[in-house]
Amino acid sequence: MSLAENDFNQISNEIQIKNLLKELKEMQAQLIQRDNVTREKLAALTGTYDLNNYRKKRNADANSTTINEVAICYWNQCSNQLDILVPGTPGMAGSDGMPGIPGEIGPKGDKGFPGPRGYPGQRGDSTTIRGPKGQKGDRGKQGDAGLSGFPGMRGSRGLKGLPGARDVIIIKAVYTRWGSKHCHRGAQLVYSGYAGGSAYNVEGGGVNYLCLPRDPQYSNTNSQTSSWRGRVYGSEYEIVSFPPFSGKDDGDVACAVCSVTGRSAVLMQPARSTCPHNWQREYHGFLMAAAHLYYRSEWVCVDRSATLTSSSSTSNSDGALFYPVEVRSSSSSTGLPPSTYTNGNELTCVVCTQ
Repeated sequence: MSLAENDFNQISNEIQIKNLLKELKEMQAQLIQRDNVTREKLAALTGTYDLNNYRKKRNADANSTTINEVAICYWNQCSNQLDILVPGTPGMAGSDGMPGIPGEIGPKGDKGFPGPRGYPGQRGDSTTIRGPKGQKGDRGKQGDAGLSGFPGMRGSRGLKGLPGARDVIIIKAVYTRWGSKHCHRGAQLVYSGYAGGSAYNVEGGGVNYLCLPRDPQYSNTNSQTSSWRGRVYGSEYEIVSFPPFSGKDDGDVACAVCSVTGRSAVLMQPARSTCPHNWQREYHGFLMAAAHLYYRSEWVCVDRSATLTSSSSTSNSDGALFYPVEVRSSSSSTGLPPSTYTNGNELTCVVCTQ
């Protein structure tokens, strides 16, 4: 038998002994209660007496019959033969009676102390083969939507986000550089070509000069000429004896369209070779237009280092002509002060951006 079983049997025996002692106490109380009842019944039958007084008066005078003014005959020796039952001397103790009927079940006792912890069982067999994995069960039906929860606490303020990308607006200034195939350093060449315009000796056509590209694109052309349409001619330098353009007389005028990033304004300032304050000079040269006796054209600034469209473009074909412009201030009606605008001087020019 193991130690755990011995402890369990010992506890069971103690519980049984406690229950038996409790039953014996209850039986003793019942016997005492029954003995008191028996005495009360006997006293009712024999009258009120005191056993101790009886024993004291037994040796008194036998002729005396006055005890508490009541005639009582002891041992039947008085003249008044009264039938009075007087208990005799106590008899021998009787034998034990039969066991009484078991009393009612008493109340439930207090809960006993927990027993000692049992020893761990033996380890199972580790060689047991694991069964195959069962098949996956069918997917259950979707449950009903639960009740909406209470609104949560407001979260803390998040970190400041990075600034979004801004639309980049590119600002550019565009101008035509007359007399050159190239743009100033820092400017971007849009295209280069040939200067053209209306013929010097006709009334019709446009007044301004044009920078025609080197690769024209046509659409719905008609090869037949008409006297009712405008005409565009090439252009030539008419220099004669102007030293800065020596060797370029009757040469075809080159041009270039340039773009400057970060600037939005273009200024052609005549009679100056430098730009105003906070303006950037793109190029400078000489002011030119049609001759005084020819039909009018626009005023343009031709680059000081003028170039030709090609080395073989010096034939006298006329067309739109570029003449240097000189000052006329001998007459007071011109409005130009002779002190600064000297009569006969060729005017300079500058193209600026900002």
